[in-house]
Amino acid sequence: MREQLSLAYQLTPVELTARNINLPKLENQANDLEKQLTQKVSWFSQHDEDKASDWKGLKAILKPGEAMMEMLRLPPMEGISDSVTYLAIIMTSQVLIPQLIRLPGGVDLEQKAFPAYQNLLRNKKEDLSSYTSFWAPLEASLSQVQTLFYSPEGVYIRINPETLFNPQYQKPLGDKLSLVRMVSLRDLPESHQPDLVSKPKPGTAFLMGAPDFYYSRDTAIRNLKREDLQDLPGARSEVQEINRLLIAQKWTTQIFTGIEATETNLKTVANPTVLHIATHGFFTELSPEKGGRTSWVPGEMKSLSTNPMMSSGLLFAGVAATLESKNKIATELDNSILTSFEAMNLELDKTELVVLSACETGLGTIIDGEGVYGLQRAFSVAGAKCIIMSLWKVSDAVTEELMLAFYKEWLGGKSKQVAFRDAVKAIRLKYPQPYFWGGFILLGT
Repeated sequence: MREQLSLAYQLTPVELTARNINLPKLENQANDLEKQLTQKVSWFSQHDEDKASDWKGLKAILKPGEAMMEMLRLPPMEGISDSVTYLAIIMTSQVLIPQLIRLPGGVDLEQKAFPAYQNLLRNKKEDLSSYTSFWAPLEASLSQVQTLFYSPEGVYIRINPETLFNPQYQKPLGDKLSLVRMVSLRDLPESHQPDLVSKPKPGTAFLMGAPDFYYSRDTAIRNLKREDLQDLPGARSEVQEINRLLIAQKWTTQIFTGIEATETNLKTVANPTVLHIATHGFFTELSPEKGGRTSWVPGEMKSLSTNPMMSSGLLFAGVAATLESKNKIATELDNSILTSFEAMNLELDKTELVVLSACETGLGTIIDGEGVYGLQRAFSVAGAKCIIMSLWKVSDAVTEELMLAFYKEWLGGKSKQVAFRDAVKAIRLKYPQPYFWGGFILLGT
């Protein structure tokens, strides 16, 4: 039903009528089916009852030196456009009740501080102001904390706090504080040990990378070269080398590259221990003028749906033919574009790690109180325990180096968090600017 909805979302009202598709009815049917499934599976109700659902339960999970922080964005009050306020709720094992910190000037954070942060990153210039804007108000409450589990909101979703340069210590925040990013703090297990040294047991891995974007029976498509759809040679060597590392550790692997790196093959995944995808990602903002989504390729493939899960996704083999097709409309379940809406259907409830080695896979439509609607939500809904993704475009070569460094550290016996942190440190030695090493984040434990 979701697959049918994904296709329907890409049709105009005229086309929906011509195909006799009642979109609201289809949406209601899908929602009803989901509710019925939820009621039939007892695990859901048991899970909610057992999980810590208030601050007292969460507090009991924390160890000395640890803290939790939930970010909240309070939207503008009616008639007051500049009244955005951010709140940070901080809990440590030492305090009796949560601390509530108000960060006023939310509009300035979003419209001034964040663009400045982006520009300094992209231009690889020293940033001496972002720490003061985004983190200084939280400093006093976190002075005794070594590890912070946090769930960001609003503009904090778009930044990597580890890149914020602390002028007092003359180092990035990540050098002083271990940050563990979470979709929800309720997902933190009581047995969490982010710094635990434990060599992963051999499992199964599904590896996909370097799709042949121009694969087609049409010679014109095969000879086409688009500036916005570059091949990824580093992605091919990336998945091949990761495959070699895993096989050496007795893992069972499947690898798909070139013309085999298709949307259809990806949809065959059945709970691999690791899912690694190295390709192009896309994210589009709202288009107020048209009431829908802007194109992820300028001027093309416009999705008329306002469903936020249709505004981000991944590109696979043969996508150039889809982008060049005359009607720009998906007519098959495999159109070489996996949207976040479709990714929710992947079978990943036993998957320990998903790596989205692609640009802007950590982005999505941000809804107050709901977090980010995009690939990170999609793969979390699909069941992934831990996700590595990106917040901005990073070069193909640096991405490959970071990924290989991470797998070597992780397979060598470090926890995912420590392995990722050490891999980033290794990249920093070669590429000191935060633009290179701060683009990828790890979500979950």
